Amino acid sequence: MLFSKDGNDWNACVGDNGLQDDWIYYEGYSLIPQIIYKHLKNNYNLNIDELIYPYIYCARHSIELFFKEGIKRINNIRNKNNDDEIEKFILSTHSIKKIWDKFCEIALNTDRRFISYKKKLESYIIEIEMIDAEGQTFRYSSNVNGNKNLLKQNTINVNNFFCEFIKINNIIKSLRDLILEINDEYSLGTYTKILSRRDIEIISLMLPPYSLWNSQELPKSIAKIKKKFKISQKECDRAIDIIKNHNTFKSNIEFNCINLSINKKDLLLLLSANKKIRTFNISHSYQINLSSPNLLYRINNFFCHEIRNNLLNKINQLTIFTLYKLYYIGSNNILTESHNDLDNEIISKLNSDNIDPLNVLILSKILKDSIYKGIVLSGHKHELSKLGFY
Repeated sequence: MLFSKDGNDWNACVGDNGLQDDWIYYEGYSLIPQIIYKHLKNNYNLNIDELIYPYIYCARHSIELFFKEGIKRINNIRNKNNDDEIEKFILSTHSIKKIWDKFCEIALNTDRRFISYKKKLESYIIEIEMIDAEGQTFRYSSNVNGNKNLLKQNTINVNNFFCEFIKINNIIKSLRDLILEINDEYSLGTYTKILSRRDIEIISLMLPPYSLWNSQELPKSIAKIKKKFKISQKECDRAIDIIKNHNTFKSNIEFNCINLSINKKDLLLLLSANKKIRTFNISHSYQINLSSPNLLYRINNFFCHEIRNNLLNKINQLTIFTLYKLYYIGSNNILTESHNDLDNEIISKLNSDNIDPLNVLILSKILKDSIYKGIVLSGHKHELSKLGFY
């Protein structure tokens, strides 16, 4: 049977067996041109005149699938009530131009970060539309009227097409990352009718410190903000209200900031211990015979244990937990909207996985960067200088 299940490693997951959507299909179809190109380049016995059709068809179809799925994903960010209308549109057309126009319409009404991708991809879409508007040119030898396809196109350079397709694919993958990032960002609920969370963050950085808001600095900044984002005073006021009530953004204007329960001395002790352990591990891994890994492990373990105990005599448990929390926020990129029950989440994870927070900190390869990021994300940017980061 063609579609039987053999019970071996050559079974592919389809249907409800796995996460199947048009982006999974896009991945598959976009790989086919790369596989065909590789074999054409390395095997002169293959007929290029036969393979050109699946070669370009799969490339074009992958692009169509990507933007159809992109429409659905972006549409759900701000417009959650017209899914049926969008699904009907997607099922009704293979026109690359119509699909692209709908994608741009929804994307540009959702977030200004999509503008640059329109500029990067528009010329490619126009070129595809000119030669294969409905996705049928490389699928059949004749069109629905019985006329032969590609009469005005005598040859196609396979190598040139491949190079351009790889460029398109790289842009599309970057666009996919942005769509996923924006979906996560908007799920936090920090946006207005016009402004995204990122826009509001930029506005918070353009505003003067709150202590100067009674001076001429504020009106000057607001004028620049309104011009940059093309927004009304009312929309600007909405953004400012969000900023004043947002832990991370209000830190940018130094408004109602709460200080951390750690000091520069404790942080430097931790960073110093971390550096000692990492330096010791690296140097001794070269000096000790690598045929004796147990010896290396015992020496490293003893050294770490000594440093850990020394730190415990100098830093209290509350400070250790606060430093670990900052590290946890920074290393996992946890935005402030998700901090409400973070203490309980961390304690629960430490207990369930039997984790020693101090061990994690002193052994981490990304300690300083993660704590820095955690300080910013938790709304304590104003303390970076005091803690020795500047």
